[in-house]
Formats: sequence, structure tokens, C-alpha cells
Amino acid sequence: FRMATNPIMANPVAITTATITSGFNVFSNLFANNGVTLINVALIVATIGGQSLLKKISFNCPCAYPLNVYQSLMFLLGPSFALLVIGFMINSTTWRLMHGCCYRHRDTRHSVKTAFVYWVEVLVQASVAPAAWLFVAFLDGSYYTCLLAADFCHLDTAPQCFNSTWRGDTTSWKSMSGDGKYCPLCICGLIERDKVFLESTSNIIAWGLLICYGSAAFLCICCVRMCDKYTMIQRKYIDTYKGEESKQFENIAREHAAQIADNNARAFFSNQDWSKKDWDWVSGVSEISNPFFARIRYIAEEKTKTTLYTPLQLWSSHQGYKILKPDVEAPTLVEDGDHPQNMNA
Repeated sequence: FRMATNPIMANPVAITTATITSGFNVFSNLFANNGVTLINVALIVATIGGQSLLKKISFNCPCAYPLNVYQSLMFLLGPSFALLVIGFMINSTTWRLMHGCCYRHRDTRHSVKTAFVYWVEVLVQASVAPAAWLFVAFLDGSYYTCLLAADFCHLDTAPQCFNSTWRGDTTSWKSMSGDGKYCPLCICGLIERDKVFLESTSNIIAWGLLICYGSAAFLCICCVRMCDKYTMIQRKYIDTYKGEESKQFENIAREHAAQIADNNARAFFSNQDWSKKDWDWVSGVSEISNPFFARIRYIAEEKTKTTLYTPLQLWSSHQGYKILKPDVEAPTLVEDGDHPQNMNA
């Protein structure tokens, strides 16, 4: 008797392809279900690496007061604020709330409650990287040690300045010692006992910050989920619908825009006798007619009531071409009584 063999098992290439496909599907499902979490983890890892690199490259505690305070605060709070701003900028919800808000129709403006909830959500998402920076910075201890070094470096008690001949009434001495109150050599060279004390305090602050931020985030998530009027499966369905709706809208919009652009381009190149004026029409940049620079567009004649966005569209309108409307099929609406009535809830 001849044993039957599985063709897939007998083919190493098929086995490798199946393994790669399976791994890719697992990764895709993991990212789809935990996309926000994975992005936050990536931001935290990038923040930790950036902090270590920045410290090695540019941070040195200066032997001067109050310059040590200013530099330490800038390294602690400056990157945190920058990461917070970047977090706001890369969040699409920020621009959906802001874009065109000065010219929204009264009936389509967001309510105060809705705007507040979404702004809080954006703030929480944007604060992950700044919190990670503060945690790593305090855990390292160098910035905090430099920040409070002057408290352990009074001129009368600092051993680094007992036998120093560098004192005097010079401008540099006064500016570096806080008008003769602190020992500059001590600020950048603390004795080991004081340095260990400040680093230990900084470590405690770091772990306290992590515990407080993690606990607050966990409690907020619990409160939001407990107050949700939908079940977990229903909420997943609503999120799935929102994603599919956005994807289908982009596909139909791309198809619609492609047909209009094709018609305008064909109208231009069908005219073989181009004048300098024709090329000037299509070579310009879009004029800004909105005083707040909220939208770049051309407005055609009042009788047409047609919105034109590019110089090529304006040229077509000026030449009197009648561009046909795109033939985009509208999807069939399906009503389902079991679906949530408000998909944007």
C-alpha cells in the first residue's frame, strides 16, 4: 500500500508561504484590535530612546546658579511640551474638530458636550509620550539632581569652595554663584552622599508618576466603559461600521474626483492650439479667497453656483466647457431595525 501524502506538507515553499501568511494575519489582527495600544507602546519606546540619546549628546549640568535650574527645567518640561504638541498635531480628531469651525453652518456645529469629550480624548492620547518622557527623565535622576543641586551647595558649607581662591567681586563670579550665595564648583560636582539622596528622590517621583498616571488611565477607561449604553459587541460593530464608512467614502470620493479630473484634462488637451494665456491659466496656484485661510478654492460665476478648486477647473469654466457630472453609482441603502440608530454615539 502507498500512503497518501499531503501536497502542502510535501512542498517546503508552500509550508514557508503558509507560515508567512499566517504570521501576517496574526499581526494584522493584533494591530486591528489593539492599534492604539501598539502605537502608544511604540511612542513610549521611541521616547525612552530619544531621552537617552539626548542626554548623552547635549546635557551637562552647568557650574552656575540659576543656570542649572533653567537648563534642568528645559530638559524636563521642554521635550514634554513638544511631545504634547506633536501628539495633538498627529491626531486626526484635532483637525476634524478645528478645520473650518469658523464657517460651519449653525446646524452642523459640534455641541459643547461633544467637543469637550473629544478634546479630552485627544488630550489623553497626546499625553502618553510626555508622561513617558517625564517618567524616564525622573528615573534617570540627572535632571532632578542638577535642578536642586544649589540647595546642597551654600557657599559657607560646600567643601568644594573652602580653599578656593576663585572668589572675588567679578561679574562672572556673581552671575555663577547667585550673588555669592552658592558654590559653583559644588553645583556641577556634588559629593556622593547628596547626589545619591537627590537621585533616590527623583526615582521615587518617577515611580509615583507612573503609578498615578496608570491608575488614572485605568479608572477613566473603566468609567467610560461602564457608562457606555451599548454592549461590547455592539460597540465593536459601531466602530467597524465607522471604519468601513470612512473607507467607502474615500473610495467613492476618489472615483468621483478621478472622473472630474479626467474630463477637465481631456478638455484642455483636446484643444491643440494653446495660447500663452491658456498655459497661464493652468500654471497658476489656487487663489485664497477665504480671509482666514481655512480653505483654498475658486468660486465660479454666481449664476453657475459651482465650486472650483484648481486652476485647470477655472480654465475650463472660463472657456465655457460643460463638464459632465461623474457617473458614480450610489450604493443601495439597507435598513436594519436591529442596528443602532445613532452610529456617531
